[in-house]
Parts: sequence; C-alpha cells; structure tokens
Amino acid sequence: LFKYSILLYNKYIQLFQKKFYGDECLLDVGAGDGMFLEFVSAVSDFKLSAMEFSNKSEVFIKSIVGEVDFYNQAISKTNFGNKSFKIITLWGVIEHMSTPLEELSKCKSILDKDGRILALVPNFYSRALKIFGINTPTINPRSHLHYFSYNSFEKLAQNSGFEIDEYY
Repeated sequence: LFKYSILLYNKYIQLFQKKFYGDECLLDVGAGDGMFLEFVSAVSDFKLSAMEFSNKSEVFIKSIVGEVDFYNQAISKTNFGNKSFKIITLWGVIEHMSTPLEELSKCKSILDKDGRILALVPNFYSRALKIFGINTPTINPRSHLHYFSYNSFEKLAQNSGFEIDEYY
C-alpha cells in the first residue's frame, strides 16, 4: 500500500510540476496521516497548506506545513483571507463530506484562476467493484456518505463551477 501510494502521488506531482513552476501554493484537503504532504515536501518546492480534522496527525502535519498553514475545520467554514491556491488536492475526501457541493464551491472561490483540483473519488461503477463486489475496499458504508458515478461526479463538478479536464 505504501509503495502504491508513493507511485500514485509521484504520478500526479509530476503532472503538476509540468503545468506549474516554482513555489506554487498547494492545499491538501483531508490530509490524513500527512504522507502525501511529506512526499510533496521532499520532491517539490510547492508551498504547502493542509486541512485535517483528526487530532492524531495534527502535530506531524504542522511540522510539514507550519502552524499558520494548518486548518482544522470544513473548507466552507474557513476564512482564508486573501490566500488562494494553485492546486487543491482531495485524496478520498469528497465521499466523506456532508455537503460536497458547498465544499467544492468554496474550493472554486479559493482556487487561482488557472489553478487545478485533483480529486480521488471512489467510483461506484469501477472495475474494482465489478471484480470484488461488496468486498471492494473503497466501498465503506460506515464512513462514505456519497458514492459517485462519472455522471453524478460530472454534475457535482459543474454545479460547483468546475469543468473536468481529465479522468485518470
């Protein structure tokens, strides 16, 4: 799992590094254990910010992004002031949000005009679900409030002001 995560993170960081130069601001929403931020910190010059509710990893994440760039409330409730971001990542987060439209709409308001959002979202019609059925690891009814198909995610993106560039 660790190796898979590193390869996945590297794939997308390389894409961002081709599109953006220098010390662009990146906000990781739902930073979890901080592994993605630790990786990005090691391989890029992005200025990092993080949003995470769990107290378990707060100290570690703050050691990477600093106290002032750590947020511990919903995006829609956070006052970012004049701060904006070139990149916002949501690694397996949207399906946990009680109000994903509201949260993505706020993301739109804090994203630079030419910025990008990367969202990893379990797909209810994925190949994994077809193979593993109810045992698919991404199907977690205890914590996932929403499941998305391509169509439903496309609609969510459009309603929050985004256009999907690519599916990976």
